[in-house]
Amino acid sequence: VKIIKDDSIGSVAWDTNNSNIWANASLKSSFNSGIYYNKTLKNDTTRNMIESVVWKLGSTTSFIGDSDGNPSSLYSNNWTGKIALMYPSDYGYAVGGSDRETCLSKSLYNWSSMPKCYNNNYLYKANIYQWTLMTNNLTGSYVYAVKSNGGFNYGNAYSTDDARPSLFLKSSIIINSGDGSRTNPYQLSF
Repeated sequence: VKIIKDDSIGSVAWDTNNSNIWANASLKSSFNSGIYYNKTLKNDTTRNMIESVVWKLGSTTSFIGDSDGNPSSLYSNNWTGKIALMYPSDYGYAVGGSDRETCLSKSLYNWSSMPKCYNNNYLYKANIYQWTLMTNNLTGSYVYAVKSNGGFNYGNAYSTDDARPSLFLKSSIIINSGDGSRTNPYQLSF
């Protein structure tokens, strides 16, 4: 099961050296071996519930077509690790409501003018830019983000946007209690 943290860990650079190579990114290091991994995750039991998976890494100059934004032809690299960021497709497919099909037929670039798409998207957060794992290949420094207006664009990797960790739980995880809400979160065990 893939999960994406509901709250941002804060406004941080994707990479402090302004490179869009995830394998070398400062945010990747924080998520998988640095401050976030060692200080924010509760304990070794929590860290051991996270599956190490192959993340598809890709780059494009634009998203033309539907909200998937992740055609396999974009992927040129893989990275294996535990924690990364959401894909553009995670954001696109998180839309609900009666206009879902219409939204899914539109480019993410156009969503800023389509409140019915971003207001019905559980990953949308008003007033913040959110990093994604997708990079832009115009330069070696551009990375895509979900914009505060619900649309999609790119910026420099050294910019500070909000980061929401994304991970896969191991298949052996069991839900002991809770309903997944903020006031009654799931309690998990192996």
